[in-house]
Amino acid sequence: MPTAQTNFNLEEFLAEKKILIENHLKAVLAPKEPATQLWQAMEYSSLNGGKRLRGILCLTAADAIQMGMSSTIIPLAAAIECIHTMSLIHDDLPCMDNDDLRRGKATCHVKFNEETALLAGDALLIEGLNLLSKVELPSPKIVEIIQVVTSAVGAYGMTGGQMIDLENTNKNGVTLDELEKMHEMKTGAFLKASVLVGAIAAGANDSQVKALSKYSENIGLAFQIIDDILDLKSDSATLGKTVGKDEEQKKATYPRLLGFEVAEQKAYELVKEAKESLQNAHINSTQLCKIAEYIIERNY
Repeated sequence: MPTAQTNFNLEEFLAEKKILIENHLKAVLAPKEPATQLWQAMEYSSLNGGKRLRGILCLTAADAIQMGMSSTIIPLAAAIECIHTMSLIHDDLPCMDNDDLRRGKATCHVKFNEETALLAGDALLIEGLNLLSKVELPSPKIVEIIQVVTSAVGAYGMTGGQMIDLENTNKNGVTLDELEKMHEMKTGAFLKASVLVGAIAAGANDSQVKALSKYSENIGLAFQIIDDILDLKSDSATLGKTVGKDEEQKKATYPRLLGFEVAEQKAYELVKEAKESLQNAHINSTQLCKIAEYIIERNY
């Protein structure tokens, strides 16, 4: 089992991993012919900022199982970021949240046009799957990874969660259980897949996969709770996106159902349980625990 690191600097760690992922994205998404504008939109939306949290979680989970593994699976992290960017482009479209600001810059459909944005999202999804299929791993692992990702993105995951979110918008009487199920699918499923992709690539055993599943489920829900809180308490300059949209659209959120203090306490409890799950499975938890703490302490 890998040993825990001492004097770990999370800020430096996140910056280092982010650079690795973005360098790969720059190489893969550089505009080319034909359909140059499509590639420009893909590149613009993928490289206009962002935390790269999901890609970094993929790499970190791999190293937690097999130290040094992350250096060989950067294409997996880049693939995850392509697919995540697809979800952001589509989420911002006029037919969805109709937002004009993402990561502090104009959203894809504002920068280009709605048609280009729709196609850029479609192409990024396919490019992400393409990257997953080409990583240098045994074929059975590649198949398993693709199955995990596609399940998390489809009707049982992100896309289904987005549909439920639309149905719950401006709807009274949404329960806490319904809200958690929606976010388990919309946000949590793909974040969990990001962690499991790294774990699978590194050869995690059943008990490690179970622990990392619990970890990722908890931090995914905590991430969403903090997102809901920041949407009400932060500002557009800090968040890099329009604030107050949830309230304006009368969406079901954790602060709305629980109040700020209870919602925030729930996020902290979820992260505490997430860290405990790793320790109980004897997984090197230093980096993953620090990322979990970052999720609830961030201001954007």
